[in-house]
Parts: sequence; structure tokens; C-alpha cells
Amino acid sequence: MSARKEALSEMKKYLMPCKFWDEWLNTTGELPPDFEKLPSVPNLPDPMDFMSNKVVRASDWDEQRTIISEHFQYYVFGSYPPPPDEVIAEEISRQKEGNGAVRKEIELSFGPGKKAKLRCEMLVPGSDNNDKFPVFMTQRNHYAWSRIALSRGYVAVSYNGCDSADDSQEFKKIWPGYDWTKLVRRAWAAGRVLDYLHTLPYVDKRHACITGHSRNGKLALIAGAIDERFDAVISSSSGLGGATPYRFNNDAHFGAGIEIHTSLPHNMEWFHPRLRFFAGREHKLPVDSNLLIGLSAPRAVLISCAENDSCDNLRAAEVAVRSAAGIWNLLDAEKKLRLMVRSGEHETRPTEIETYLDWCDLNFDRVGQEREERLHNFFRNQWVFNYDFETWKKMSGVKIDVDDMPGKDRSIPARVECLLGEDPPHARGINGAYGCEKPYKSLLLNRPVVIGNAKIERYNFNFGQYIPGALYTPAGLFKIAVGNEINLPHYPSVLKFDEAKKIRNKVPLVIWLSCDSVSCGYSGATVSGSQHMPEPLAKDGFAVLTFDHIGNGNRVGEWSHFYERYPRWSVMGKMVYDTRSAISAALQMGFADPERIFIAGFGIGATAAILTAALDNNVAGVASVCGFTPVRTDTADRPTGGIARYATWDGMGFLPNLGFFADEPSKVPVDFDEILSSIAPRYLLAVTPTLDREANHEEVLETLEKVKAVYRDKGAGDRFRHHAPADYRRYSPAIQDVVHQSLHEMAGM
Repeated sequence: MSARKEALSEMKKYLMPCKFWDEWLNTTGELPPDFEKLPSVPNLPDPMDFMSNKVVRASDWDEQRTIISEHFQYYVFGSYPPPPDEVIAEEISRQKEGNGAVRKEIELSFGPGKKAKLRCEMLVPGSDNNDKFPVFMTQRNHYAWSRIALSRGYVAVSYNGCDSADDSQEFKKIWPGYDWTKLVRRAWAAGRVLDYLHTLPYVDKRHACITGHSRNGKLALIAGAIDERFDAVISSSSGLGGATPYRFNNDAHFGAGIEIHTSLPHNMEWFHPRLRFFAGREHKLPVDSNLLIGLSAPRAVLISCAENDSCDNLRAAEVAVRSAAGIWNLLDAEKKLRLMVRSGEHETRPTEIETYLDWCDLNFDRVGQEREERLHNFFRNQWVFNYDFETWKKMSGVKIDVDDMPGKDRSIPARVECLLGEDPPHARGINGAYGCEKPYKSLLLNRPVVIGNAKIERYNFNFGQYIPGALYTPAGLFKIAVGNEINLPHYPSVLKFDEAKKIRNKVPLVIWLSCDSVSCGYSGATVSGSQHMPEPLAKDGFAVLTFDHIGNGNRVGEWSHFYERYPRWSVMGKMVYDTRSAISAALQMGFADPERIFIAGFGIGATAAILTAALDNNVAGVASVCGFTPVRTDTADRPTGGIARYATWDGMGFLPNLGFFADEPSKVPVDFDEILSSIAPRYLLAVTPTLDREANHEEVLETLEKVKAVYRDKGAGDRFRHHAPADYRRYSPAIQDVVHQSLHEMAGM
């Protein structure tokens, strides 16, 4: 008990204030779970082997579904009442619409004393043939969707179960014995609408779809999980708590994690307060989104995700859908679970809604054979993050003898290069403006636009292998260089950059490498604190050059065929190559002080920063946040998941060569104590939060003690810095301050 109280006390120090959570803690006296007793599941929980209950045959699924549902109610949903015995409907208004259609406003009454009220709008197609129509149901704020559904021959319903019209809020008072949460109340309310619809003679009781977007996309999945009468579920951009796993879309990926989803006023009641205990400890949470999706099996489920959705994460959604697909395969319904990838950000357009209705048509037997084949082909899963270790091994032909890996006795840089794979031929890049990031794309990706900021300027350009980069500089840097007016707010030309070599006062340069942030790349999406590295540093006199990693932001599509094109290289090798190209580009442009080139990175970006510094002596210093844990002791039974997460996990092929060592990590030819030591006597800042679930903190400390000794031996002890905040894996404002201060010290500013 004392350990759990201590854990809660520590949580309150690093979690942002939340009045709702504090009130719940005071009322219930609840403490965090004993995390030592909960199993660590760094990858997604297995739907076929959940809490030691194995599914072997299709007949086993019903029992497994019940167990999973109970865990969701405890940790995420809260409990909810059984359906009421009777739902009474009162028609508030009726209006004739075009071509015989009718619009009705209905108020439903149910529950104890019929005190619960729920209003909905119904759009019914006109018919003189006693037709039965399938149901397309959504929330009131998506009422425009229902107009499209009506035109497609559906009974289209929008009900008051959203932020702008929420009749379910009163349910808490009417059923006080349940601790159900806001999204669950709204999802349960959808079932009450369906209760009423099933009393109508013109409704096809076999076919009803529940859908919604964003938080309503979460709601749709929950409704499908608790009411099996919805035989189609369409979850649109549902993000965390919907189709996107807690484990892979959080602060560590510049996404809105558990802390955000249980803190902010507009969403703090979406989920049960108990979920908040798992902020930064997602690997201890027994459930995740793949299991939530699975609760609707074997019914028709469509997960819709946009490439650059700041509220979602395409890689994470793909991983969840592929995991859940095993359930549909077991139940002989493989074609009824699909992922739909669309372009753009969080928005939807008529195109998407028409496509959602195509999904309903396909699964509600409303199409002929020719259209059925065409739609099945259209809805085929076309994975972007399609890496699979076994497939890669066959395709690449790479074979590594872990006992005799070539190059294991060579220098540290040579051993690093062996892990990165075989570099393809390449030539030095030439900087240019053609094809650089357009302003609309910058806005889409949440980039710092630098409009009206008198202290800094931003320039978009291409470098290396046609990589779109962004350069943030102190205002007037290039004007001073050439002595005349240059009108280059976004698109500096090659000629003007050549002229910039005339600059007299060169500035320190920081290359900023973000974490694996699929949706918005280097600029991030939604995290607990500002993550825009470039602006504050540029204001202080640095030039900051940044770009999206492959598979992130502007470059999502590059990932899908990378290993077909470069089978013997690695994504991490490409990241390091792009970083070195960025350094070369800055040196070509002439504004950067060659003695003060630094790399700052977070997460996988920090790993790339460390490896780049080991290979490139142009780097004067590195600021690494959550950049490493020792690999030789990183076994599969660790909470990290072991080095397999870089190589053998679904869709996560950053370093395929490490996959050969997954069962014997002790034989990896190089480890971070050696790599970091090779950076000495250049500057090094290592920020290693104590609760980083992707690192073993004690072993990280041991590694850094070895590195520190090397720095001392080289007379550079003052160039080594270590900061270990009591926090989880994220790039918080406090950590940003540490990084910025250290970079100032490195640059002598």
C-alpha cells in the first residue's frame, strides 16, 4: 500500500493538474495499481492470448470477448447499465422533404420513471412498396452526413450524443450506481435509438451502421463493442482511445497521449479516471485499441485514417488493425475488417462519407456482383508501414552470423555502419528551391509559419536526395550577407544561397531531429507542451535546420516501398544519411560556423543524432533526449520489448540487421557506451527520464558512468552533461529548457 501511495505522490509531481481527477481520487481513495504485479506488454496485447486465456477455435471467441470487455469497463469505459425494458417515442415534429422523404424529430424516454430523454432526427426515404431500409446512424454534429445517407436509400439518424447536443449527460443522475464515462454514455445512447428503430416496420433490423468522426469515432467503436446489433462500425479518425493504440500514439510520438486525454477540460471525462494512472506506463495497461476493434468481430468494421491527421497516427492504426485482423481470420470473416487511408489532415469531405456508405452497401448486400468485386478490390488493405522481418530477410538475402558478424573487430564507426546496412551509391546533394514545401503544406503539418515575427525568418529549400528542409534563422542573416534586399520569405533560390557564402559573422547551427512522428513530422502534433524547437533557438541567434524523417510528415509515402528499393540498407541508415546531408547543405550555404554544428534529437531522432555524430566529425555536439538504452542487455522479456522493436515488430523496421540478434542481444557488435564514448571530447548532453518505458534507467546510468569516465580521461569532463528528470518519455517544456540551455553553453552564447 505504501508503495502505491508513493507512486501516486510521484505522479502528481509530473502530471499536469486535473481537478476532475483529484476529486475522483479524494472521493474514492483509489490508488494506482501495483505496477510490479501487472505484466509488461510493450507491444500490443495478443487478442488470442489475453490474460492467459487462449483462443484456439472460433467457438472460444465469445468467452474471450467477455473477458476483454470486462477489462475495458474497469480500466477505460466504466460500468454501464443493461438496456431498459422499454423505450417510448414521441414524435416532436414531422416535415416533408424532397422526393417523398420525411424528416422527423423524435424524443425517446426510457429508464427509471422514464426520466431519461434522448432526441434524434430521422430522415426516411419515400416509398410506396413496403421497402425496408438499412440504418445509418451518427451524432447530431454530423447531421450533414445523414443527408448523404438519405440520398443513398438509408434511414439516416443523428442523435444528441455529441459535445454540441448531449442528452446523455443526465444519465449520470438517473443511473447513479454506474461509473460510466462520457463517451460510453453516448455510445450506450445509440443503442436506445436502435431499440426504437427496431419497432418500425420499414427498418431493416439486420443492417444498422454506427459511425462518427474524431471523438465520435471513438464512440462508434465503443457502441459496436457494447451492442452487437450494430453489424457495421465505421470509425473515422478516432485517434487515441479509438483505433489508435495508447502504446504507439502518445507524447513519445508527439501525439496526444493518456495525460492529455484525461486532463483538458473538454475531454477529461471521455474515459475513466483510472486510465490516467497509465500515462507513460502504457505497457502496463492490460488493454489497447486492437482489442477494442476486436470487440466488434466478426461484424463489418472500417477504420478510416488520414496520412497527416494531427489527432491520429497512421502507423499505429495500421499496427492495431493488423493485430485485430487475426480475430476476423479465425471467424472466417477476413474481408469485414479494413483500414481506409485517405490524404489530408483531420477533416472529412463528401468523398469520405460517400465511401463510408459504399462500405455499408457492400456489407449490407446492396450491390450486384460486378460492383461487389470492385468494392472488395477498392477496400483492400494497402499498408504504408508494411515492413515484415521475415519478408525482408527473403527479399534482401541478408544473412548475419551473430557469432561472426563482419566488421565486429573494426572501429566503432565501422561497426555502426555494419548495423545500418549497405549504403547505396550516392553523390553530394545540391541545394535548391524547386519542389520545396509549399505554404499550404506547412499549415497542414502544423509548422511554425513565422508570420509577423520580427526576430526570425524561415526559408524552405531542398537538400541531399531531394529532401524538403526548413531553415529558421535570426532575422536579417542573409540580407547582411549580400548587402541588399532579398525577397525570400519562403523560397530562397540556389543563387541567393550561394551569395550567402559572403557572410562575415557565421552563426551556430542546430540540426533538429524529431521522434517518430508520423502525422506532422518534425513539427509534432499535440503533446503536453510546445515542441517547436526551431523558433526559440532562432530568436537567440542560432540557425536551426530541420526536416521530416522518412515515413513522417511530408514523407509518409516513402516508407511503403523503401525495402523493395533498398533491401540491404535500413531506414535508420537513411535517417543518418539525410542528417549528414543536412550538415553538408548548411556548410555549402556558408552561414553556419563549422566549429559550432550541433544535433538535437528526441526519441528515434536522438538515436539518429548519436549515430550521426559517431560517423561525422563535423558534429561539434549532441543533445539527446530519450535516445538510447543499452542494446546488449535489452532482451525480449524487458519492459522495452527488447531490440526486436527496431527490427522484428510489425511495421517497425528501423534497423533490420538487429533482428538477427533479437534472441542473443549480447552479441550485438557495438553498444551505446562505445558509441557515445566515440563522440568524446565533443559536447554531449544526455537527457534520460527516470520513467522512460523504452529504456532501462539503471543500465542507462551505468552506461553514462562509463562515458563520463572517457570524457574525464580525455580532459573534457566539462563537455559531458546528464539530466535525469523524474518524468516519463516525452519532450516536455522543462526538458526543452534544459536542451536549450545546454546548446547555448555548447555554442558559447
